[in-house]
Amino acid sequence: NTLGGDHCVVSDGFDRIIQGLATHSEVLTQHVVSSIEYGPDAVTVHTRGGGEGITADAVLVTVPLGVLKAKTIKFAPPLPSWKRNAIEAIGFGPIEKVVLLFG
Repeated sequence: NTLGGDHCVVSDGFDRIIQGLATHSEVLTQHVVSSIEYGPDAVTVHTRGGGEGITADAVLVTVPLGVLKAKTIKFAPPLPSWKRNAIEAIGFGPIEKVVLLFG
């Protein structure tokens, strides 16, 4: 079922999105990212525990805003100032959503 409006519900779980992406790309889970080095030709993601890192043409970073605000992930070079300013300016707090489905 699809709900209209500004919000939607993924009734079968968000892992369905990851499964869809994984059919076309390599998706790694259970890796704690410590730093991301990026340039015009490649991106290298370093995880806790060291090692050479994982290099790819591109990465999709989907972390909670709190992780970005805490600067837990180091970016090299640093993110552009407009992105850093946006991260600092966005507020967040507790939120509750209730979805009722009537059949």
